[in-house]
Amino acid sequence: MKSPVKKPDGEMRPRLESWENTASHLRRFLGPKLGRKIAAEVTRGDIQALSDDIVAGRHGGKPSVSNARHMRKAASGMFRWALRREYITANPCSDLKPLDPEHPRTRVLTEDEIRTFWHGLDRDDLMASWDRRTRLALKFELVTMLRSAELLDAHRNELIDLDGEQPRLDVPLKRVKKRRVIQQPLSDLAVEIIREALRGSNKQFVFASPLGDQPLHRKAMADALRGIKRKGKVTTRGICDMLGLKPFTPHDLRRTADAGGSVRRSPPPPGPFG
Repeated sequence: MKSPVKKPDGEMRPRLESWENTASHLRRFLGPKLGRKIAAEVTRGDIQALSDDIVAGRHGGKPSVSNARHMRKAASGMFRWALRREYITANPCSDLKPLDPEHPRTRVLTEDEIRTFWHGLDRDDLMASWDRRTRLALKFELVTMLRSAELLDAHRNELIDLDGEQPRLDVPLKRVKKRRVIQQPLSDLAVEIIREALRGSNKQFVFASPLGDQPLHRKAMADALRGIKRKGKVTTRGICDMLGLKPFTPHDLRRTADAGGSVRRSPPPPGPFG
């Protein structure tokens, strides 16, 4: 999965660019239950039982059809690889019982929730646990509707005409889900957020990590919203909890912006919408 191959844009990148997610699914779901078995001894019944346990919440945490689907996809890819190399004679992930359909998320923040969230992010007294650039990245997702992966790795040299009349952020295709270049126009509010993120920083990334010249971690925004737990105990409260908001994800911010129109100017009270 990690082997570098030449991509359509000419860059050398991992064969499977989301390999870290696949590796995580194998470690978290497959390894604990079946990791000690010889690959050729794993049966369809083993995979089906594991899938049923994940759906029922008996393995991997809370009940989750999504996690079962991720496990099946990761396991199937691994066993296909083994089958091609004749390490096994059959893929135990074939002809499994279909999983129940997943209903798409529909969480959209109300204007009152947006108002609470937006101004709450500026409360340094309350938000001391979360880096300011992480909070700015959350604002930027709501303003631009970019995906987390598209904005978190934004480089200074991808900012075009920031001081001009048509500022934009050029997102290279390697960071875009559909593998196409995005030329994202920047509203005055988006420019304001970028300027604050760059202030006092000589790092190459717009939303730089406090740990060095690198971007914020890909899960930084999600962790900030939901908080951090260790061994089932909350060690750092999440932004949603601190602001008394029903839980939501970074992608829900994107959906909210899509439903309500992008934010185009600085948000004087009572809220960010003009």
